[in-house]
Amino acid sequence: MKLCRTLLMLTVLMPASLIAGVVFEIETTTYHGGEQETDTSEMLVKDKMLKMAVSGENEITGNAMIYRGDKKELMMIDHGRKVYNVIDEATVRNLASQFGQLNEQLEKALAQVPESQRAMVKEMMEKQMPAAVQKNAPVIDIRKTGETKDVNGYASEKFEVYRDKAKVSELWVTDWSNIKAGNEASGAFREMAKFFKAMMESFESVSGTRNFTDSFFSHMSELNGFPVLSKQFDGNGSVESESRLLSATPRDLQNTQFEPPEGYQRQAMPGLN
Repeated sequence: MKLCRTLLMLTVLMPASLIAGVVFEIETTTYHGGEQETDTSEMLVKDKMLKMAVSGENEITGNAMIYRGDKKELMMIDHGRKVYNVIDEATVRNLASQFGQLNEQLEKALAQVPESQRAMVKEMMEKQMPAAVQKNAPVIDIRKTGETKDVNGYASEKFEVYRDKAKVSELWVTDWSNIKAGNEASGAFREMAKFFKAMMESFESVSGTRNFTDSFFSHMSELNGFPVLSKQFDGNGSVESESRLLSATPRDLQNTQFEPPEGYQRQAMPGLN
């Protein structure tokens, strides 16, 4: 009885923000000519929130990305400059509108160019525009191969990603149920996939562009699992980098771990008026 009272008291006193989450440990190897560099990073997942390093492996000089599904926003954190940007639905609409205006300006400018020179000038102008503005953006195609094998203890199936006709990545995907607490973590990834999809659709509807991003986050619903091994290829078909899931460990995570560090300043997204 005394033990029960003690457990009950601990439950009442435990902060509501301290509940279970999952930590993915990921090893990434980058190839530079004949040399290679290997780093290990963590991806934190809790409820509809996800945090991962995007460059650098520390909170001094590196960068991080935080997705908050509860707020439907994406934060990009620059630890070196102690600043962060926020992309939310309003930001996406604003960016899409501005890119749409850029496209209109491009069409008006092209109308003043002699027809014999128009194709060449258009190509030159589009190369100077952000990728999201380019109407001739590459088509991203993710293909299920049916090939299966065991990858680091996970039963996996192979997917290939093509940008136009070039193979750019290879993903070995395992079902969420094969990962510790994977079913719980899958919600955050699916929420992020919805965010990326909505972002693409917003750009397509307002600016007439397509395939705003080919991140695997935008294809999570198609993969229906987690890539335990992913390989990225350069234009010559050589492996540029590969990432491997080492472990997935349930861990108590606080909501504050999915916020910008104290003292960091929010900055407006570049290009927004």
